[in-house]
Amino acid sequence: MNSIQVKEKLTILLTSSVITQKAFHVTLNTFDYLSKKFKKEVIDNSEMFWTHMSMALTRMERGECEDGPSNTIMNEVNETPYKEDIEEIINHINSLVGQELPEGERVYFYLHLHRVIESNK
Repeated sequence: MNSIQVKEKLTILLTSSVITQKAFHVTLNTFDYLSKKFKKEVIDNSEMFWTHMSMALTRMERGECEDGPSNTIMNEVNETPYKEDIEEIINHINSLVGQELPEGERVYFYLHLHRVIESNK
């Protein structure tokens, strides 16, 4: 996806009140951050991450929590070779939001970001 596609997708979610204005802006900012990090205008295999991210941030704002994934998935997350990069991205998101992602959301971010990094390295 490129920035225009992400913005269009998020605009639909925003105008339907599925996500919040803050989630919209943080997600767009994170797209720009990753675009610079990867030195790419199109971030491959990232569609699911942008949707999940914007919805996760909206859940956080609304005080809702997502349960974490199964232990099998947790074990896979811990074996990613991209831990440092993923932590850097999550820290960037945390700084934009002004709070830490809940553990359940964090694990899902790891899953999505592993695929995004693998596809764009």
